[in-house]
Amino acid sequence: MAMTAADAVFLDTTSLVEAHDPSAPWHHDAVAALRRFAAAGVAQWVSRQVLREYLVTVTRPQPFQPPGGLGAEANHT
Repeated sequence: MAMTAADAVFLDTTSLVEAHDPSAPWHHDAVAALRRFAAAGVAQWVSRQVLREYLVTVTRPQPFQPPGGLGAEANHT
């Protein structure tokens, strides 16, 4: 998709956290996407809620864990 200066994107918390944290699984992809948007003159929007979530996440860092459902630990009740 070609982007123009008239385009705008809404950034979610995950994309900002991934771009911020070098240990995040998609860090390089997130940074590259943000750079492409900036280079193309695409407006990047966030909401107050996203900013709050971002600040909570980056000020209380936790290791990334792969997504998954209930694992073996759920069977040990």
